Amino acid sequence: MSMQIYAGKTETHPDFGQVMGPVIGFEHWDRHTLAEDADARYMRGEEVFIPNPDFVEDAGTSLASANARALFAHIGLELEEDSTAEFDLEMVHSLAMRALNGPAPHPFVPATVSRGAMGATMIDCGTPEGYMADQVRKLLAIIEKGRRFGATHLCVI
Repeated sequence: MSMQIYAGKTETHPDFGQVMGPVIGFEHWDRHTLAEDADARYMRGEEVFIPNPDFVEDAGTSLASANARALFAHIGLELEEDSTAEFDLEMVHSLAMRALNGPAPHPFVPATVSRGAMGATMIDCGTPEGYMADQVRKLLAIIEKGRRFGATHLCVI
C-alpha cells in the first residue's frame, strides 16, 4: 500500500459541506500522462505516455506506507496504519526543519535476499544512504509549494 502526501485546505463542497482537499489537484502530480490518442499511438509503435502539460513540481508525493510512517515518525508525528491524517502545515514545517538539522536520520540499510519458510525468495530493498533526509526535504518542498496556493494543512491519505 502507499500513502499520498499533499498540502491541503478546507473548502466547502456543495454536497458534503466542509472538506479537506488538495490545493494542487492530483492530475498535476505526474510528469507524464496518458495521451488522448493512446490506442492509435500504441498501434503505430509510439509512446503512449506524453509529458503532462499541467505538471506542477512538488504538488505532492506518494510513498510506501511503511516509508511514510517512518518519515513522519522521524519528524515526531505518528501515522496509524491504514488511516488518514491532517496536520497543521506550520507545525509540520517546524518539525521537519528540526529533523533535517538534527541527528542523521535512519542510517543506510543494505538490501538483503533470504528464503521464506516455504522456499519463497524474500527481497528487502533496504534503505539507501540519505533516503530519509531526501524525503524530509521533499516534505518541506511540498509545504513551501502548498503555502503559495493557500494550504493550511499537510494531508496524508
